[in-house]
Amino acid sequence: MNSSPALYCQYIFCFTVQYLTTRHRALFFLFYFNRLFATIVSYAIRTWTWHNYRVSIHIGSLQFSLLAGRVFFNNVRYQGSNETILISSGHVTWRYWLRKVQHVDAQDDKSSATGSLPCRILLRVSGVEWFIYNRSPVYDGIVNAMASTDTKDSSVSHNFELDAEKKKTERQDAQSTTSSPPMSKRGDRDLEHTAGTNGAEKVKSQDKATTGLDESAASYLSMLPVSISCTKGAIVMGNNNTPAILVAHWSAAEGSIDAAKVKYLLTSFLLL
Repeated sequence: MNSSPALYCQYIFCFTVQYLTTRHRALFFLFYFNRLFATIVSYAIRTWTWHNYRVSIHIGSLQFSLLAGRVFFNNVRYQGSNETILISSGHVTWRYWLRKVQHVDAQDDKSSATGSLPCRILLRVSGVEWFIYNRSPVYDGIVNAMASTDTKDSSVSHNFELDAEKKKTERQDAQSTTSSPPMSKRGDRDLEHTAGTNGAEKVKSQDKATTGLDESAASYLSMLPVSISCTKGAIVMGNNNTPAILVAHWSAAEGSIDAAKVKYLLTSFLLL
C-alpha cells in the first residue's frame, strides 16, 4: 500500500512526458516540417543560382504528394537584377495516370495533331506579382563596354610594339623558308595526310557537340507542353527613375508553354 502513490506518480510523469513529446512532434510535422524542408531546398538552390547567375530564390514551404503527383509550394520569391516575381501559393501536378497526352516534336511539327489532348504537366498558381524594373542587363553591358574604352586607349601603344615584333619575326621566317631546300614528295604526302586527319577529327568533334546539344534540347522538350493556370495576378513595369509606371492585373488567366518548328537552321526550336 505504501508503494502505490510512488507508482502512480511515476505513471503520471511518464504519461505527461510522452504526451508532450507526441504533441510537439505532431505540431512540428503538421506546421513546421514543410517550412524547414523548403528552407533547406531553397538554400541549396540559392547557393548555386547566386554564384552562377546572381539570382536569389526563396521558398516559404514545400510539400510533396506522391500519390497525387503534386508538389505544393507557398511564398515563392524570385529576385534578379531586372525583375522580382512573387507567388503566394501554387502546385505542380504531373498527371502520370493519363495515357494520351500532348507531345512536342519540333522537327516534324506533329504537336498540332495532339492539340486537343491534355498536357502531362499542369501548373496552377495564385496571387502572382511580377515587378519589372526596366533595368535590363544589356544596359550593364553597354556601361561596361564604355568603361573598357579607356583601357583600350592605354594599350594602343603596346599593341603597335607587338605588331612590329610580329612583322619582324614573319620576315625572318620567310627568309629562312626561301633559303631552305624544297621538301620531298613523301613529306608533302605526310603533310596532306596530317591535314586530312585533323580536318576529319574537327568534323567529328563538331558532330559530337551538335549531338550533345540535340540531346539536351530533347530532354528539355520532353517536359513540354506545360499547361498554366493563374488566378489574381498583377504586373508592374517601371521604377522610381522612370517617368511613368505601367500596371496590369487580371483575375484569371490560362495558357501553355509549347515549342514549335522553326525555319532557320541555326535555331533548334521556337518557344511559344
